Amino acid sequence: MKNLKIRILLPLLFGLMVVVSLIQGGIAIHSVNDMSSQMDDLGIRMQRSMQVAEIDTQLSEVRRLNLMTLNASNAGEKRKLVEALNAANERLDASMQRFDAVISIPTVRDRFDVFSARIDEYQALGKTFVEQALTSKLYQAKDTIAKMVPVGAEAGVLLQEIIAINRDAAAAVSREGVTSADTAFQLSIVAVICAALLALAAAFFSFYRVVRPISTITVSMRGLAGGDTATDIPFGT
Repeated sequence: MKNLKIRILLPLLFGLMVVVSLIQGGIAIHSVNDMSSQMDDLGIRMQRSMQVAEIDTQLSEVRRLNLMTLNASNAGEKRKLVEALNAANERLDASMQRFDAVISIPTVRDRFDVFSARIDEYQALGKTFVEQALTSKLYQAKDTIAKMVPVGAEAGVLLQEIIAINRDAAAAVSREGVTSADTAFQLSIVAVICAALLALAAAFFSFYRVVRPISTITVSMRGLAGGDTATDIPFGT
């Protein structure tokens, strides 16, 4: 029975130690993969926020150039401003197309679709304004600008909402990363404790079932070799 315990229990303890070690390694690998994925998500969210900020800057430039065109003092200055305005509108359109292609959050998609509609409206009014400004129809141009201002302001508000959504998404990814790291740390601590307890159990069992009997037998055998035939040999049966 004792030999059976040695043959079964000791290998079982060491086997459990191996299993716990494998589990701990799996937890570490899973944690690293999660953190890598979350870092990628954070990078994407930062990139999206920078794209929206770029659109916001370009929209502000378009609105500024429209007002400068209205206040231009002569035809030559107007033409230069209109050229700069056209270039700014092209940059704005290009930035919007790039951002539109990478939208993945439904709420951002909804806001951006509304934003795009407002920009289409703003640019349509802008074309009318440019024609009026170049033909010196000052009063009509002022009326058109007055219609453009609230549309541009609404577009700016929509952009700020998109920025806020991206910021909240990035914060959520960051919180998930912290939670994942904490969980992995706690599970690793549990695995280390289990491995330590199994190691202690294996050491204790090895000492009392293997090392101690061998030491006792060795002492008895030395006595027998020295001529002490009265000494019993322990574990001999």
